[in-house]
Amino acid sequence: MAILNGTLAMISIGGNVVANLTSCEISREMATRDTTTKTSAGNKEILEGLKSFSGSGSGFFEDGLVAGFNGLNAAFEARSLVTLTYTTYDATGTTVVSGDEIYSGQIMITSLSRTDGLEESSTFEVSFEGSGALTAATNP
Repeated sequence: MAILNGTLAMISIGGNVVANLTSCEISREMATRDTTTKTSAGNKEILEGLKSFSGSGSGFFEDGLVAGFNGLNAAFEARSLVTLTYTTYDATGTTVVSGDEIYSGQIMITSLSRTDGLEESSTFEVSFEGSGALTAATNP
């Protein structure tokens, strides 16, 4: 088993690989339910609760690029769920790496920002929250 080169990990939102990414992240959480009683001897006891997932990405802004900030902005403005895939792609970002894990689920973009500094490359950041299950499979 080889350690993953993080450069290959990318996100696709609404069927388009998000272009010019410099980093991306996905996170899974599980809430807990308090089950502490008077007989718990002063110790907190818990059981499982709701599972959820969220994530983010950041990259360089490229004007007019449908698979970049503009596409993310369209999904944000639509205020609807879109499909997320999170997996590894070849160096061109066009073909998934066979045999690697792929995560997919429905998300809503919750935050989108663009930064344009003086004599700096313009950047963007996107955050999303999942709706329903995040499924894991293996790339064909």
